[in-house]
Amino acid sequence: MTAKSKAWLKARKIGGSSAAAIIGAHPYKTAYEVWERLTGATTGEIKMNLAMKMGVLLEPVAADLYVEETGRKVRNRKQRSHPDYPFITGNIDREILSQVDKPAGILEIKCPTIHTMAKVKREGLRDDMVVQLQHYMGVYGYEWGSFALFNQDAGFIYFDVEADQDFISTLIEKEIEFWENHVVPKIPPPQEVEEEIDIPRVEGALIMVDDAEWREAATNLQEARALKKTAAELELTAKEKIQELMAEQGANAVEIPSFARFYYKNYDGNTAWKPTAAAIALAAELNVDDYIVKGKESRRFLPYFLKQLED
Repeated sequence: MTAKSKAWLKARKIGGSSAAAIIGAHPYKTAYEVWERLTGATTGEIKMNLAMKMGVLLEPVAADLYVEETGRKVRNRKQRSHPDYPFITGNIDREILSQVDKPAGILEIKCPTIHTMAKVKREGLRDDMVVQLQHYMGVYGYEWGSFALFNQDAGFIYFDVEADQDFISTLIEKEIEFWENHVVPKIPPPQEVEEEIDIPRVEGALIMVDDAEWREAATNLQEARALKKTAAELELTAKEKIQELMAEQGANAVEIPSFARFYYKNYDGNTAWKPTAAAIALAAELNVDDYIVKGKESRRFLPYFLKQLED
């Protein structure tokens, strides 16, 4: 390898965001795009849109909110490389200083859209967020970290996450394979990479479950609700038919011997006086009937099914 090639490789690194893309866990970036940037096939320059600019501006605000919310102290840290693999790096947002009962940790901050914020609150951290934080903990050798999110309209939340050493080892292996098999020889990876490793879950307000017992219970409830809706529609149709038959015969009450009895007639609206108001009206020698407000007349349908006698 020439000196120029060595210098070229030295300038290129795999960071936390790229790590998620390499294993197919990033929603907006692919392993192929990472390869293009690392090999120089593209400049890798990213144009800052408004959302990204707002994220940069709001990051210090989110860091201050984290300190206020947790009572922990944070500080800026320079980019660090993995002790064994210099092409694997971590450029963290803040370092959380050690405490009496807790060692130093990593703080990663995002200032997403209100839609993303709501989804994370509901479902927990996205896979790429989890991968990014685990990658940084692997590079720095830390046992834990926090992922904080802030949106000026949706508020502030954070998740404390423990380092998953088994996952970190597998992730680093995937990054090494990507570097040695694709970046160094400049062989492009597949355009799409299927996620091959299990990513630790960081739950939100909802606990995600997916097993046969839960699906069976949910399916039973869904089918029961469908039956209930169908039964209600059938009942309404049957009631309307009986009411129609009673109207044709001009009947207010009908009985089918030993089976059912139906009433469908008008009822006067209810009338009522509050005791105090009635007492005042009587004391003033007013005609109470002149002040009673009567309810609207209504027509009620009352079906009764008779208990059949045994032979």
